[in-house]
Amino acid sequence: MRRRLNNNGSNNNNKKGDRSSNYASTTKESTPLRQASFSETPEDILADSGLYKTDDRPFWKRKRFHFIVGVSVGALAAIGAASTTPTAQNHFNELQTYLALQLADIDFGGATDVVDELFGNVTGFFKPSPSSDIPFMPALSLKDELDLKPHYPVVLIPGIISSGLESWGTSEKSQKYFRKRMWGTTTMFRSVLLDKDLWTEHLKLDSITGLDPEPGIKIRAAQGLDAADYFVTGYWVWARIIENLAAIGYDSTNMHLASYDWRLSFSNLEIRDHYFSKLKSIIETGNRNEGRKTVIVTHSMGSILFPYFLKWVEHPDLGKGGASWTEQNIETFVNIGGPALGVPKALAAMLSGETRDTMALGSFGAYLLEKFFSRRERANLLRTWGGASSMLPKGGELLWGTNNVAPDDPTFGFQGDHLSYGNMISFTKSDAATAMDKGGEDHDERIRNHTAQSSIELLHENSSKEYHDMLRTNYSFGISTDKKQLKLNDMDETKWSNPLESQLPNAPNMKIYCMYGVNLPTERSYYYAKTKKSYDEIFCDESNMTDARCQAQERAQRAKEEYEEKAKEFLGSSFTNTMDEVLRPPELFINPDAHDPINGVETGVRFADGDGTVPVLSLGYMCEPKNGGWTKHADLYNPAHIPVVLREYKHEESESKLDVRGGRKAGDHVDILGNWEMISDILQIVSNKGNNVTQRIFSDIERYAANIHLV
Repeated sequence: MRRRLNNNGSNNNNKKGDRSSNYASTTKESTPLRQASFSETPEDILADSGLYKTDDRPFWKRKRFHFIVGVSVGALAAIGAASTTPTAQNHFNELQTYLALQLADIDFGGATDVVDELFGNVTGFFKPSPSSDIPFMPALSLKDELDLKPHYPVVLIPGIISSGLESWGTSEKSQKYFRKRMWGTTTMFRSVLLDKDLWTEHLKLDSITGLDPEPGIKIRAAQGLDAADYFVTGYWVWARIIENLAAIGYDSTNMHLASYDWRLSFSNLEIRDHYFSKLKSIIETGNRNEGRKTVIVTHSMGSILFPYFLKWVEHPDLGKGGASWTEQNIETFVNIGGPALGVPKALAAMLSGETRDTMALGSFGAYLLEKFFSRRERANLLRTWGGASSMLPKGGELLWGTNNVAPDDPTFGFQGDHLSYGNMISFTKSDAATAMDKGGEDHDERIRNHTAQSSIELLHENSSKEYHDMLRTNYSFGISTDKKQLKLNDMDETKWSNPLESQLPNAPNMKIYCMYGVNLPTERSYYYAKTKKSYDEIFCDESNMTDARCQAQERAQRAKEEYEEKAKEFLGSSFTNTMDEVLRPPELFINPDAHDPINGVETGVRFADGDGTVPVLSLGYMCEPKNGGWTKHADLYNPAHIPVVLREYKHEESESKLDVRGGRKAGDHVDILGNWEMISDILQIVSNKGNNVTQRIFSDIERYAANIHLV
């Protein structure tokens, strides 16, 4: 489900000094979340509401079907290449059961016309082939028509989880993985399924230093163009852009992919891997060899990393490139799907190890995932990855909204009992009332609705001291509107990944293109719950065993012990976690009972417009032409007044029934890297025809930006 967007203007006649009234929206008192009615069909309800549209796509285009097919192929390939140990066979049988249950629920009616296409293409999935249905398109059809050819050197900077990670450790535990991909390829699936603890031991980082966890373990980013062309066989990432650049004449001499270990905090990328020094050298070499400045094409987290690099390279004690380095070396910065202001899903992932993807698996699917990799384990692992925390929401309440109102709230207000998007983490009224009523030592100040700013504080309160220190020493999530302070921030590395606390370089001849997809439901906020504790537990002995409360308490204890015995048998010897660690969820977790699809809430997740991963507010605010951070407030954040072009791509469903990646008009956060129109725009930019790539807006970003008043 996604909310249909209203493009009406907003009333901006608010008092200038009143921050809480700077957005156009309605406010409501906190009320219990209304559950979706089961007495009416979705079609009946939607016929009256007119606010949402149903997901009427055929089953083969739904994420659930994609998930089942993806898990089937990945797991079968991994297990098929593995040993036939009893543990492996047990896991395989459980996977078969899960897939059978999921497939049994799917209506395959009308699918006859898909069968021939499915079996006609399945063989090609397992052998190397061009990354697109029509190889090297659209470059081949446009090359002569638009006179496309290499002009500028190109450097590609991937996003989080895109670069493959391989093992270079030679200790006894690492030898079997030597130079194999621990992230990406089927080696990863095989390792997670058959030896999850060892895989986790290799992928985690030291919680204090943020570097390698121990001397014998050494995970490094794969290098070269194939480091991020495919994630696994058949699942392309950068492959389509690479092959299209090749089709107009680029090769490995004038096109480079600057892969990096995305687990590391930005500062540690240079400390351990000298990443920024190498990137500086690649760009300078291209300048010398080609006699032209470089076009930088970034995606996702790479779009946060590159501005950080520009501050590093100009720093007198770090990159030592001087204030003119960017002007002399960078022609264009192409920002694809960049979460400039962060993403709410990063907050949920760090807080409880959950996102929309984990919540959408269904009860058995969630249990299966919990069995292999619990929420607590996922959160603990993610918190050691300093790089992931760079995408936590930035700008606080001024950008993401207050408890009462947010810049991207719909003009017509929210339906049902839902509050403003500014409540990034909400607890239902019953949860909050329970916490307040307890009082005394049981009173929990955390159980309230949290804005982006207080959500970061909540994350600090619910994580270890090591994680707290890592955040404090690497990142800042606030906002600076004072020119003197912004100048001082040039010397503060913690500010460089936040565009609202740092300035773009003095490079008036550089150009910036902000490209991203829209028209997809995207995680914007969450309903949370707290693990219930037995506040009313009483002491029972022979004198009061006839008490109904004691009898109920005893039955609950017996049931718990019986369940734990079954779970121990079910988990097998390969799982070394304690039962408490595996079965007990995090203290705070996304509440799946908050489910109101008609009003854009599914299993505790609230949706707004975006590219499926990053909300439009984060994708477009800095680049919005009239009221954006780098445009209207250029004197603060873009003092050289670098030209900025915002270009949106509206997601449209593929014509092919089996094109599960979205097709040539995809706007999804990753699938947009195969969008023909966007690829065409990139080809023109690198061919010195960037003037043909102009501003285009489909979303409500103009209204959102107008609702934000920085000064």
